Amino acid sequence: MTEKNIFNNTDLLELVMGDVEAAAEILDEFYKDIPVQIEILIEALKNDDQVLSHRQAHTIKGASATIGAGCLGETARQIEVCADEGDLQQASRFLPNLVEDYSTLITAVRAAGYDISSAA
Repeated sequence: MTEKNIFNNTDLLELVMGDVEAAAEILDEFYKDIPVQIEILIEALKNDDQVLSHRQAHTIKGASATIGAGCLGETARQIEVCADEGDLQQASRFLPNLVEDYSTLITAVRAAGYDISSAA
């Protein structure tokens, strides 16, 4: 897993045309929202809710792509595929990776100099 796959700051800055403040705001909102999205995904998988599991994994995948979080997005994609195929047991096996990828991402974002708001 390369640093670029964890967090690609260059892609994020290109998205916001070099506006570091806008990038910081996007990252702060991501930081506040994704733990909620992960919790919803965990509950959906526990409740064998295929539709919600798929939707949540897709949401996390898309948000990750927006900020350049390749590893987190790839793990969310794997969950999304499993949910789409109806294999929620296999999808659940990816949850520890998803949580770890998120934690690693936050460390990388902070290492890149962003001051995101609250603890993970």
